Amino acid sequence: MESISLEKREVVLDILQQIKESIENLMEWNHGITDMNQLLMSPSGIQDLAGNCMTIMAIGEGFRKIDKITGGNILPLRPEIPWHQVFGLVPMTLFISNR
Repeated sequence: MESISLEKREVVLDILQQIKESIENLMEWNHGITDMNQLLMSPSGIQDLAGNCMTIMAIGEGFRKIDKITGGNILPLRPEIPWHQVFGLVPMTLFISNR
């Protein structure tokens, strides 16, 4: 495996930090939500759902950027993670938000 430059490494680490913060936000925002229908019962719930979808899309895009920056060499080091499903979160959230 070829190594990446220090500059690219810093970009990847920054993206990973943003992803971590996004996941933490999702966990905080949705604490106590046990059913998606809870979000569909009010205009503010629908806004929350839209925010969740946008955040999930950003997470998927972050991992796509990491894959591109690293030439596809980093993510395969964690084969237990279904990366194609993670990348697929972007189209899935578009489907949900358009329902």
